Amino acid sequence: MVNVAEHKVAIDDEMDIARNVIETILKSKKVLNLYPSTNPTYVNNLENAYSQFKEYFHYKDELTLKFSKNDIYYNSESIYNSTQRNDNLALLFFKDGLREITFSKDVSRDEIEDFIHIISLDFDKDNIEDDIVTLFWQKDFQHIKYIAEDIFLTEDELHGPTAINDESKDTTDNADIIRAYEDSIEDDAIPSSVPIMPLTTDDFKQFLGYLKRDSEAKNSKFLNLIFEIYNDVERIVEYEDIGYIFMKTFEYLIKEKEFKLMADALRQIKASIGDSNTESELRKQAIKILLFVSGKKVIDIIGDILDREVKIEKNDFQEFVSLLDQNAIAPFVNLLSELESVHARKTVVDALVSLGPKDVSSLLKGLKHPEWHVVRNIIFILREIGDATAVEHIKIAIKHEDSRVRKEAVRALGEMGGENALRIICECLDDEDNRVRKASLAAIGHMSNDQAKRIIIEQILKSSFAGKELDEKKEFFKVLVRWNDESIYDFCIKTITKKSFWNRARHYETKACAAYSLGLLGNRDALPILNKFKTSRSKLLANLSNQAIRRIESGG
Repeated sequence: MVNVAEHKVAIDDEMDIARNVIETILKSKKVLNLYPSTNPTYVNNLENAYSQFKEYFHYKDELTLKFSKNDIYYNSESIYNSTQRNDNLALLFFKDGLREITFSKDVSRDEIEDFIHIISLDFDKDNIEDDIVTLFWQKDFQHIKYIAEDIFLTEDELHGPTAINDESKDTTDNADIIRAYEDSIEDDAIPSSVPIMPLTTDDFKQFLGYLKRDSEAKNSKFLNLIFEIYNDVERIVEYEDIGYIFMKTFEYLIKEKEFKLMADALRQIKASIGDSNTESELRKQAIKILLFVSGKKVIDIIGDILDREVKIEKNDFQEFVSLLDQNAIAPFVNLLSELESVHARKTVVDALVSLGPKDVSSLLKGLKHPEWHVVRNIIFILREIGDATAVEHIKIAIKHEDSRVRKEAVRALGEMGGENALRIICECLDDEDNRVRKASLAAIGHMSNDQAKRIIIEQILKSSFAGKELDEKKEFFKVLVRWNDESIYDFCIKTITKKSFWNRARHYETKACAAYSLGLLGNRDALPILNKFKTSRSKLLANLSNQAIRRIESGG
């Protein structure tokens, strides 16, 4: 039998240690900003933070923290609260879209150090344009996972990866609709703006007044009523009348944010289009209705609703969007440059992720948009869709004048993969912007194949590599460790033991980075070599050699 009192004590202890982890992060966040990495205070604080995590892992294999604006939660209980605008750890995560972070028991010292370093950055003071989610992605944490709402749509706020993965399935196949288009429309094309016949205007106004008095129940009843009329019309003039009534009704329902009702209605409209028994004139009206709902006028109404940040049911809206015609893609793309609200742009991005597969070519036109943030959003959408045919078009963005676009293009190509993508990314390793170079390196590492490994080694062997900044050199060697095979071990040993008579300070940095990699690889055969360099006259080489020795001897 479980001893309730002992169980409660264990939970309380677990909660206290989780609080200690937060307190240690707060303390280390300040210290790591004040001291260089070789300072004893820096080292001791980092070691203490790592120890606090390890202590927690005696209780559980994972530590999951959730964030609201002013609180950090552990097991649904707040273990941190602050209402300050500045120095608020909960708000730091929350404002960048992070909602949950999980640390696994195998998290390394380096990952904890990188994590604390990122959250210690002064994004405003240092004019850092990336957000926390993007910096986490670039670090490619293996044992720190996070859930983020995808806010990457403004100059100051960049996305995480949220996408609509479960598209609602239409009752009618797209091919059926296309055939219906061809069957029902001969020489005269459907006009983008449908002429309105004022035959039932007065009656329709009475209907709207009726709806507004008790909308929730009566909207559905009224829609059912006009569907009954729709299925019972006989004369041409009545077909046109009913088309007009549908369009005005749908416009009203959109303004009322009745997206669930609209989704149900669109299913019936599309089923009518795809039904071979539907009369040709009725099918033509159904197509006009579908194009109207997918057109600029309705999409602009949606944009206005989103920009006013009016609350809508997200699942209902996504279901509605999935049923729209591909013609809705272009007006949604236009909204990306018109909307002011970050949340509104995020919702439009999600909509385009859902709609995009219906006509990728319409999305590709957005890559030529004059506004950089629209181009970056389109690249993100193409990456989420994962259409391989987009690679050739995304590579054009590698030459974009804005580095933020180039960086997103590199990220997309890295995730979409392929030999051609790898070749394009390699060109960006020499980009003028350090952030693009680091994103390129991370993308190559994500590919994790032998060709990618050879490319990184070739870059390190270039004579120009010695001239790179230490942090960038260190990233190259850190990415190499992803392969963790004998060839990488041999390469690091050869690098650290290589002698140089020119520009020794720069070459000592490269040797120090090799020592750092040997520590990450954890091969005990490297200890004699590292012991040789732990007393090097280069303080950097000696320091990283000592760190590597401690890591190997401690087993991680």
